[in-house]
Amino acid sequence: MDATIAAVALGVVSGSRPSFDNRISLDAWNLDRIVADHSGRADLIDHVRSQSTILCDVADQLSDHASSVLIPAILLSNDALVLDQPIPLASLIDGLAENHVPVHTQQLIDLRVAVR
Repeated sequence: MDATIAAVALGVVSGSRPSFDNRISLDAWNLDRIVADHSGRADLIDHVRSQSTILCDVADQLSDHASSVLIPAILLSNDALVLDQPIPLASLIDGLAENHVPVHTQQLIDLRVAVR
């Protein structure tokens, strides 16, 4: 999802009118494809780290004006609609940092414990 939000941010900077919809990020086929493209847990962690770095680099360079652009957003979590309205780009990025990343960090920690 980091890459999707980075793409939205770059779209704003380029002058397009992007939207955000996380349903593709939840699609089982797409998730299986991403996992299959990485050889094991360490490679998957490196991928997540790389995508986060890209998003942070893009977010650090956003102007206040770009950060305030309203992004039409659809966000689902556990098959429930969480958001279906425009939100500022900065809020989209902040939500990822404050909620999404910690949840997935815990999932990786749980996976490591389960493997032992």
